[in-house]
Amino acid sequence: MKYKVFLSLLLLIITGVSGCKKDSGGDAASGENYIRFKVDGKQVAFRALTQSQLNYSAGTGLHLCIMLASEEAMVANRNIMTITVNGNEAAVQGINYDLVTPLTLSNGTTTTKGSLVYLDNSGAGYVAQGPQRTTATADMAAHVQITDLKKDYMKGNFSAVAFHATDFSKKVSITDGEFYLKRVN
Repeated sequence: MKYKVFLSLLLLIITGVSGCKKDSGGDAASGENYIRFKVDGKQVAFRALTQSQLNYSAGTGLHLCIMLASEEAMVANRNIMTITVNGNEAAVQGINYDLVTPLTLSNGTTTTKGSLVYLDNSGAGYVAQGPQRTTATADMAAHVQITDLKKDYMKGNFSAVAFHATDFSKKVSITDGEFYLKRVN
């Protein structure tokens, strides 16, 4: 049930920004935006709906960093990568965030330091997020490092071992992940 709620929220976020312009490139040197990575050794690159943002919820004390990209601007049910970093303080450059470890917020509630959600070409969801870490998913992992954080863009790298949202016998290895994303706030 948690997976369906999480994936529904992800689709809601993507649908909400689906009117954004598609980015055409994918080279940080040229200022074009992307999230690119390998899934089980196969190169994947998403250059549409690219964005990142830093948010803060005063009610929970949660600082949230969101990174998002898809392959196609108007398709919200496949070829999408979303990475979140949660914390008691705003995300900063130079820290290697372990997204599946527990985090106690300043108001006492517990969450994880973030999540990585990948929807493949068929729409199958793969998740690396602490609450889904069980004996069956003991090798679940997700790491992200923001190497450059400016007022107008965010750049960094990531990797993960993510499990299928409903069938824990299926997993993918995500390696060589890189992102260069405009900031929308």
